[in-house]
Amino acid sequence: MKICITGINGFVGTCLANHLLKQGHEVSGIGRQEKLSTQVDKKCSYIQNDLTKVVQPIDADLVIHSAALANDKAKYKNLYENNVRATENVLEAAGSARCFIQISSSSVYFFGNSAMIENEAGKNFNKLSAYGQTKFLAEQKVISGNSIPSRIILRPRAIYGIQDRLILPRLLRLVKGNRLILPKHVTKSISLTHIDNLIASVELCMNTTSNPLQIYNVCDDKVYDLGEVIANLVSAVTEKEKKLVKIPAAIWESLVQLNRFIKFNPFLSPFASKQLTQSALMDLSAIRSELNYQPKKTIDTSYAEIAEWVISQGGWKQYLMEQQKQIEQSNR
Repeated sequence: MKICITGINGFVGTCLANHLLKQGHEVSGIGRQEKLSTQVDKKCSYIQNDLTKVVQPIDADLVIHSAALANDKAKYKNLYENNVRATENVLEAAGSARCFIQISSSSVYFFGNSAMIENEAGKNFNKLSAYGQTKFLAEQKVISGNSIPSRIILRPRAIYGIQDRLILPRLLRLVKGNRLILPKHVTKSISLTHIDNLIASVELCMNTTSNPLQIYNVCDDKVYDLGEVIANLVSAVTEKEKKLVKIPAAIWESLVQLNRFIKFNPFLSPFASKQLTQSALMDLSAIRSELNYQPKKTIDTSYAEIAEWVISQGGWKQYLMEQQKQIEQSNR
């Protein structure tokens, strides 16, 4: 099958491309950067294209749109251009494809105490983050793009695994010396998505043509205690158990609000705080019943492989420095 992946230089795009190439597919990629990432197999052909501009016609049977701007500090205009306008442009360029898979986000949900089901997306729209609003609006473009016979929207929750350069750096920044700083009210009810489980869901979608439009949540088959996950992952990656320091909820929330004005910590935003403290559960009933989705990976069995990968990158401090450099470059 001829497959084109947008955002191929990103975490999801890279992992999808390498896996699908191994499965014998002909894979091409689109990215903003001048060259294809060194992390992507060289067998993949590459096109440089800013998706917020006109996108040249895509010659592929399947288009997987994984490109997005996932920055809680970005201005709404930039988020709209990169998440909504870009999706619109890719859909138009992919008009000859048989299938279009949109990698969306759980940020389209305003989470409560119960697990979210697919038709709850976009409810309390004004309470969603700017990122969540633009991802929801991007989904509407896919839903209305009926020129493509099969359109599928996948909503993962906090994707992790080898090659991750978003979730893991956020967690490692909670380390201060030999201490791990967490809010005392860190959530005990959260869904996470191993990259291999997301890839498995994409492969299931590639083999289904039952409906012109399908929307599915994608995550691991486990409810996680985020405090335990962070402590175990940080200990594995830093190769040393950290002393856990829990900040009382009232003090933590006061620091978050104070940081909005004084900005003593660039990573302590209200959005980042919610990711740590808010319950975020997803219901898998639809993808299980319709595609027989059976996620095999969990983070409990992934600590060692993630730690080994970080060590191969020069260790956790070097890894964190590299991620900081990339953030600074992207903000210029």
